[in-house]
Amino acid sequence: MSKILSSIFLLISLQTIAQDSSTTYIQQHAIKLERLDKLNEAAYQLLASYQIIMVGEMHGTNEAALFAKGITQLFSEHGDSVLLGLEIPNKMMKRYLTEQTIESVYQSKFFANPDYLSGRECYTWADLIAAFHQNEKVKIFFFDCDTSLQAYNDRDFLMYENLKNDFIKHPKYKMVTISGNIHNQILTDRTTMGKFLANDSTLNVKNKICSLNEFYIKGEMRNNSGNGLQLKQIDYGENSVSKAVDYDYFLMLANPKRKYQWTGIFFTRNITAAKMVKE
Repeated sequence: MSKILSSIFLLISLQTIAQDSSTTYIQQHAIKLERLDKLNEAAYQLLASYQIIMVGEMHGTNEAALFAKGITQLFSEHGDSVLLGLEIPNKMMKRYLTEQTIESVYQSKFFANPDYLSGRECYTWADLIAAFHQNEKVKIFFFDCDTSLQAYNDRDFLMYENLKNDFIKHPKYKMVTISGNIHNQILTDRTTMGKFLANDSTLNVKNKICSLNEFYIKGEMRNNSGNGLQLKQIDYGENSVSKAVDYDYFLMLANPKRKYQWTGIFFTRNITAAKMVKE
């Protein structure tokens, strides 16, 4: 997605959730988070009824991967078995899948020698895998399709099928995924991974999916908008969401009376640019 389209998309999202969530609604429903990678009991109570938690990010930022780590740790500490899925092609993690060591995470092709840098090939994503690779309560899998970027016409459908296959293999597990925030949209005219999953009549998980969008105000990101990996400064200005509470981080489900592309948001007032493993 180009920088211009990304900016337009986020501004529309800002306006939408601002309209959907009045100041009072935010103040009543926002769950304050002190840290993204270590969530509190209130966050668990909000998420516990869902079986699939889909974290959507802008690639090249640190906060979403930290949040996915926090959710995975939260569920495992409460006794849940967790499927942790990352938007990475399986074949690009062959070394890790074979050796199953911390070193092999960072030495796998996706991180050490990628064919293309999108912003996902960062230490925060690699650290997320390394954090749970020996945790008996967590099973790590990779769900991006094993094709070239030029052949991604059916990418969201293929990713959905990969998620579905792992879900069927482990029907009692919680599933936590991290991907670009377009892929995990549910209420959308797009053909997205999240929409395919929610509308799968055989799985019947529509009401068990919590799709969360990374919602931020300003900071930096390091991603690729078609002109190579670039460091970008972001500042969308204060709005009704950021002004409603003074929290640096919070988790909130969207107003069910309004249409929002995701189930809710995790708010990070400032975002930070991720560092690539290859650098």
